[in-house]
Amino acid sequence: MRLLDPLWNLIFPIECLGCRLEDYWLCPSCLKKLRYKEIYFDKNTALEYLDGVFVILEYCELVSRLIKTLKYRGAYEITPIICLILKEFLEKNEIKLKSEGIISVPLSPFRERWRGFNQSELIARELANITGKNVLLGLKRVKNRPPQAGLSRYDRLRNMKGCFAWKGQRLKGKNLILIDDVMTTGSTLNECARALKTAGARKVVGLVLARPSASLRTNGM
Repeated sequence: MRLLDPLWNLIFPIECLGCRLEDYWLCPSCLKKLRYKEIYFDKNTALEYLDGVFVILEYCELVSRLIKTLKYRGAYEITPIICLILKEFLEKNEIKLKSEGIISVPLSPFRERWRGFNQSELIARELANITGKNVLLGLKRVKNRPPQAGLSRYDRLRNMKGCFAWKGQRLKGKNLILIDDVMTTGSTLNECARALKTAGARKVVGLVLARPSASLRTNGM
């Protein structure tokens, strides 16, 4: 159910997730309070298939609310806000992502049916619209695994191994941007990158909104 439905809005009114100002999911004043990272580009040798990851924002309560409201209340109207944040970060830091396509991290078929959408795909499609790049569909989750929450870094990497496969157009020699909302250890992004490179991709760079600190990760974020 969309939040534009009058009855749904009566129960869950649209209000700023920071200051509760009506008719905004994130008002201009609260938007300015978000803390951008100074170019976080991680090339971690443990994530062997990724060519790096851009993480845009410092993780905080407001960012958590923004992501959870999109994912669990179906507030699609938050997607353009997230993409505006991504775009401003890239422009501010003069980062030009040279790529032939944007790809979203897939959900399991069961979870996508239950939720009704994949938030990462919504972000990827909107970002493609405002940057003029193409969304490439075909990355699929082919194995289900136990939830990642509470697992160690090593166990997360092992848990995700072989979960994804590329079933779309040829990727030979392509440079790709891989989109997700939150990165914890990077194990999911890394396995997606493995599937893309197995299918012929030359370079895969992650682009995510935020990454929880170690203390938040231990609490299951």
